[in-house]
Amino acid sequence: MKTRVLDGEKIKEIRKKRKYTFQQMADALGISRRAYQAYERDESEPTLAGLAALANILNIRVDELLLTDTIRFNLISDKADLITNDFVSDVIQSNTLNKAKQFQLVLTVWKEITKFLFSKGWINND
Repeated sequence: MKTRVLDGEKIKEIRKKRKYTFQQMADALGISRRAYQAYERDESEPTLAGLAALANILNIRVDELLLTDTIRFNLISDKADLITNDFVSDVIQSNTLNKAKQFQLVLTVWKEITKFLFSKGWINND
């Protein structure tokens, strides 16, 4: 059984606060309304690129969508190769973003990950 990392309730709360509908979120993410609703009901989770896009649409940091600090740390430390390789591949292969937007998205996510790790004291400047 896959460990859930996304906090569907938090997504729902922020979406409502921003006054977005299910359909607006789905359209912005390029997915069906049903697929988006599954995120809020904790029935499925987006790809890493989808997670970054979701955070961008809601104007929050990626780590704010995750369940706990432990999961955040495990996701980042255990999946560092996934984040740096598969995520970048997902973004680059995306047909919906031009190259400049792809680069900007990857850079933004990387900065947020680094900022989060520093804030928790899990990495330092050494």
